[in-house]
Amino acid sequence: ITPEQMDYELEIRNLNEGAIYLKEEYTLSDSCDEIISAMLELVKDRYLACDVKDPIYEKAILHQLKQDGYHLYVLTSSFETIAKQCLQNHHLLSLFDAVETISPGSSKADGSAYQLFMQKHQLAQEDVLVVEDALHAIRGVKSLGVKVIAIEELYFEMNLQSKDIADGYVKDY
Repeated sequence: ITPEQMDYELEIRNLNEGAIYLKEEYTLSDSCDEIISAMLELVKDRYLACDVKDPIYEKAILHQLKQDGYHLYVLTSSFETIAKQCLQNHHLLSLFDAVETISPGSSKADGSAYQLFMQKHQLAQEDVLVVEDALHAIRGVKSLGVKVIAIEELYFEMNLQSKDIADGYVKDY
């Protein structure tokens, strides 16, 4: 399997599904929790090193949304501290009302993470617009009847599926 194929196989799954895939595909002796921890460490190293492009256009949009009175939230499957640090590195953290990781036992794939988050923050689903880049998460949030904007991803096949499912689609972010 090539690195590109591996990226694709992990991108179409949530963390738990990705860990199960790796464990079964490569007959790993590590537990799924150990595999997830290792995967999150890789993500942490990448984001804390600011190995992400400077979101110039995104910054302008986020500032305008906040100025217009919108409430902005981040719900991540990764570590909350990683998301906060990345936002801080780009001088965006202060724009968000909350930055949280998904609740234990919940999943973006089945929508339960979004449902719990909306309940916690007393958000009505008709007042929520989710921006997502992961196909499994787009499917999950749509299953709740929440509007979602899909963000273009690296994989063409996922982009085609995301376009069909989402209420809107952003290319070349």
